[in-house]
Amino acid sequence: GFNINPLMRYDGYYVLSDLVGIPNLRQRSVEFVQNVAKRWLLGLPMPQTNDSRRVRYLLCVYGVASSVYKVTLILAICGMIAMKFYLLGLGLAVFFMVSVIGTSLRRLLVYLWKSSETQPVRLRAVAVSLFAIILVPAAIAAIPVPGVVVVDGLVQTEDDHVVYAQSSGFLHDVSLSAGQVVLQDQVLCHLDSNLADVELAKAEASVKLRTLQYRVEAEQNPVSATAARVRLLHSRHRLTETEKTHSQLTVVAPQDGTVTEIVDADDLGRFIQRGESVATIAGGPWVIRLLITAEQVADLQPRVGQPVQVRFVDQDVHEFDGTISEVGVKGSKKALSPALTQLGGGDIAVDPHTLEANVHLFELTIDISGVDQHRLRYGSRAAVRFATSAEPYGAYLHRRVRQFVNKLKTR
Repeated sequence: GFNINPLMRYDGYYVLSDLVGIPNLRQRSVEFVQNVAKRWLLGLPMPQTNDSRRVRYLLCVYGVASSVYKVTLILAICGMIAMKFYLLGLGLAVFFMVSVIGTSLRRLLVYLWKSSETQPVRLRAVAVSLFAIILVPAAIAAIPVPGVVVVDGLVQTEDDHVVYAQSSGFLHDVSLSAGQVVLQDQVLCHLDSNLADVELAKAEASVKLRTLQYRVEAEQNPVSATAARVRLLHSRHRLTETEKTHSQLTVVAPQDGTVTEIVDADDLGRFIQRGESVATIAGGPWVIRLLITAEQVADLQPRVGQPVQVRFVDQDVHEFDGTISEVGVKGSKKALSPALTQLGGGDIAVDPHTLEANVHLFELTIDISGVDQHRLRYGSRAAVRFATSAEPYGAYLHRRVRQFVNKLKTR
């Protein structure tokens, strides 16, 4: 296939080289960046060239971009390998740091301290090397960066009602499907039960028989009619209970809302036990529920009323305002939903059978009442961005690396 990436020696590189009219673009750009660094850092004269300002600017930009891209690409590959093979990925990362970055640093120090080219400015070269090794990393590590933490959540509603079968029977038909809006007492599905039909027929026949018996006794023997009337009332009560049980074969919605789960129409004919879940109805205001670890709780310090930014993963990149409406005060190792774990592409590692994590998880509820409800889809993913106080970049990098390593260990 055609690779348009111009930062590596693929098709895109040669196309860019032809477009700008610079052969050996990568080699020339690296040499130009090195000459610029020698000029500005060591005061050494730059070689005379006939290159225009546009060409020099292009060489400088391409040289820096290609070098940064190469390092980033290799580290990213190591990270992806570590996601699957923890020790192998970390070993590759360490090997890269030592072999590539370490070798480059050693060559730089040899050039600055021992090269004949830097002999006239040796003192300045040594100062530059110390500055590059000590002061630059220290300065970068001390730069304050705004803290931003992004956590995945699920779009849900405040009131989720699970509908259970009140009578046992065979699934006859399903009236609705997941995602449809439902009204209270609207039919969800029907069950069939020959036993319930027989019991209803027996109860109806018993009422008819006892009614006739009572009428006869009332005309012929008023004294014994009292006992016949008691038997009739008992049969009517039994019929009422039997009719109630039979009517429960028709499963209806207990509230207005949206059907989020329901028995599959492909399961028609399957026996449904009494007490088995047949549907879930979502109602009430829309919210986002998410899980954070105890470490994230310490970093974020979440509180009710705290503003956050929300972006729906399956939609555009536009962000919406949200507010924390509830903070779980007690942590649990049980995951809220498989979709928030690594089983659904999330960051939380859990046992696939028990949905339990190795760390305690805390549930947060985000109020999104200000978002257009037409954009919302139950169970869709949302990225919630928390803004925290600024921290030194070194501390931020250390924390992210530690979280990455801990995440790998739990996989």
